[in-house]
Amino acid sequence: MARKKRRNKKTSFSMNPQKLIKVLIACFLLSLLFTPYHRYNQSTLEKRAVWLSYIDLSSLDYSSEGAFTSDFAHICNKAQKYSLNTLIVQVRAFGDALYPTKNFGFSKAITNHSSLDFDPLSIMIKVAHLSGLSLEAWVNPFRLSNSKKTYYDYLHSGIKRQWLTNRGYTLQVSKYEYMLNPANQEVQDYVVNGIQEILTRYNVDGIHFDDRLYPGSLETTL
Repeated sequence: MARKKRRNKKTSFSMNPQKLIKVLIACFLLSLLFTPYHRYNQSTLEKRAVWLSYIDLSSLDYSSEGAFTSDFAHICNKAQKYSLNTLIVQVRAFGDALYPTKNFGFSKAITNHSSLDFDPLSIMIKVAHLSGLSLEAWVNPFRLSNSKKTYYDYLHSGIKRQWLTNRGYTLQVSKYEYMLNPANQEVQDYVVNGIQEILTRYNVDGIHFDDRLYPGSLETTL
């Protein structure tokens, strides 16, 4: 008796291209409904910054804590007016510091004072944050001087002034322009410790490095 061959019936499915497109769009829209949505504040993603150099800071009033606070609050108000959200403040310009520390001499180039009875960096951070602004510490890790005045300031009050006469620790760029030698391990440790001190003691929102390379004028002498 001959076997009857079974034939598998295949079900065919077809859809009008226009209907298919509509189904895909509907699926996409439904997926959006069940996908978590994270709302981001644009101001936290976009940095709109202004640099406050030692020259800008030298125009502030350091005669008292109140006078200085008022002057810096004015800067913050101006930054808000122009829709900025970040201040990059030069707190270490010439191997010195705009805050009390045993690791660096006080910044006479900025304040025209050998010391103060208040902490400018602490005040700037507080005022900036109250104004809704971030504050980053701008540091020149290697530069010691760039003029006759800053050279003699460092010679008189620099914590590492004995390094000025030792080529292993400092490099002379021009007559009064000196920098720390980045190749020296002790210098590297000194720089790192200085940054760690800022991060440990102050609620800064970032560190901004400047003048961290060998100057072009040293290329023929190194």
